[in-house]
Amino acid sequence: MSGRQYSVYYPFRMQLYFRFCRCFAVILIFIAAAPSAWSQPLDFLKADTSNQNKTYTRYFVVDVKGHYGRHITTGVKIFEQTIEKTPFYAAEFRLGMKGYGSKQWHQLYRYPTYGIGLHKTWFTPRENVLGNPMSVFVFFNPSLLGKEKITLGIDLSTGLAFHFNEYDPVENPEQIAIGSDINMHFQLEIETSFRILESLDGAAGIGFTHFSNGRIRTPQRGVNLPHAFGLLRYHLPVRNTINGIPDDWPARRPENIIHQIPKFKGRWEYYTVLSAGMATPEELWDDRSIKYFVGSMSFDVARHYYYIGKAGIGLDIFHDRSMQEPYRHTLINPDFADLTFLGFHLSHELMVNRVTLVTQVGVTLTERDTKGKWYGRFGMRIDITEHFFFRSTLKIPNGFKADYIEWGLGYNFYRPRISD
Repeated sequence: MSGRQYSVYYPFRMQLYFRFCRCFAVILIFIAAAPSAWSQPLDFLKADTSNQNKTYTRYFVVDVKGHYGRHITTGVKIFEQTIEKTPFYAAEFRLGMKGYGSKQWHQLYRYPTYGIGLHKTWFTPRENVLGNPMSVFVFFNPSLLGKEKITLGIDLSTGLAFHFNEYDPVENPEQIAIGSDINMHFQLEIETSFRILESLDGAAGIGFTHFSNGRIRTPQRGVNLPHAFGLLRYHLPVRNTINGIPDDWPARRPENIIHQIPKFKGRWEYYTVLSAGMATPEELWDDRSIKYFVGSMSFDVARHYYYIGKAGIGLDIFHDRSMQEPYRHTLINPDFADLTFLGFHLSHELMVNRVTLVTQVGVTLTERDTKGKWYGRFGMRIDITEHFFFRSTLKIPNGFKADYIEWGLGYNFYRPRISD
């Protein structure tokens, strides 16, 4: 495409972008000034209807978990000849708090366990070009079905992984799956748990572990590890140091507190998010000092369908300066509009008190060859105040390969309703 084509075609497109932004600005101003009946009560926004019962102590558990699985192929030749031909092993040590109803949101998630942990992976052979990483993570483990002695649940964890043997054009040129020593750790598991003794539970299930750096440094194909696992959970004695604990409670398993949850009233929520990040070129591995700015602005409307969840739609304006990489050695100088495109997404958000798990799937409305026809976002939102929140998401374009990680600040158009 010639420079003349750029100069004639894109100014018109820029006018469309500016009109688009002006229209949304008007909409957002209208929402902000709208009657308070349109906005959300703070307790509902947090998905926390609780009156915290301060008389009860915290309840801790310790988990030991083992994994066994195989590495999903990434098209890396040296992996196909070594670690993809053999199983991998992993172990976890976790310290968690068991929710038993001291807050009402515990009941909404069927009294979950949540906390922190360490994860260690060993590939076979132990001496390999990828390394044997270790992760530090936080986890959330709610039940879905079942009763006290046997339940079906899920386990979500995310954190940071260390000790990869990163790609190096001289020292480690064959390892083209991971380009950094520090990466993100994501894990999703489905489990069946059961009681063994008064102080001991067991669990077994299947899961999927993913390591990625979100294209902060290439090469970036990621590491994907499906696995089976087994778990032992030890219930520590409840610390009887706070007045008000009934004398007939068992030493290791406090009886779940049952709350009368108020009748749910569906609500609408309106918010905008401004995000930014950094990405490296897809195939430029030798000169790894080059980094490009990426950013987005999102406008969303969501309907709360219950205390723990909401679904919605939104529009995105993306600006990705890494799209100029194909033109870096040419005379063509793409302008702002060439590196900007629009998207429309569907979203779901799972709310756990102040933390929200964000999932989005969208379609690109502006054709860009390197971005494909659809995209996804997966990440976390944390409410800071009743209006402001922090959000971090991993964006994937037209496939299951990381595009970049976004770090953003959002504003929710919310005012408490007098009727609430």
